[in-house]
Amino acid sequence: MVALVVPTLKTSRLELAPLSERDGPSMFELWASPQVCQHSGPAVDYRGVSIPLPARQRQDSDRLLDYWLKRRAEGTGFRWAVRLGADRTFVGAVGFNELGELPELAYHLLPERWGHGIMQEAAREALAWCFSSSEAVAVVAFVEPDNERSASLARRLGFSRDGEDDSGAHRYVMSASRWRADTLKA
Repeated sequence: MVALVVPTLKTSRLELAPLSERDGPSMFELWASPQVCQHSGPAVDYRGVSIPLPARQRQDSDRLLDYWLKRRAEGTGFRWAVRLGADRTFVGAVGFNELGELPELAYHLLPERWGHGIMQEAAREALAWCFSSSEAVAVVAFVEPDNERSASLARRLGFSRDGEDDSGAHRYVMSASRWRADTLKA
């Protein structure tokens, strides 16, 4: 596989920059949050070794960061750092667990930033990139059944619930044709 070239994306108030080693302290803040980890499911490092969440030390979140840097180098998945405002403060991460014809969208936001439309804006930009720059015929997102905030975001983005995975997480799907139709309406 060839390393994935991930562009920096910008909206009126956000910058989505490819996650890098400089994001280590911010990733620790994100992954040390019990609220963020409550619905995130298990995490493993690049070797498949379990990572305790919430992260108890920077080394734990650094293993997650290393995982995403290596996945991007392989071209199989990646994360953007979501940065807010003129000072580009790290507020979360968005990206794709898997790429290909059916990429899997994932997003995490610092709790003090919940409820301000930040992740909706970031996820829309990520989806626009995905549908214009990849072979995706649809995008999928998995949401824990009791994570109503995330389910609501998926619906606002235009995803439709389409079953469950083996762990019971709700599966949401958006087709490329639905994305294009919704984009033309906007």
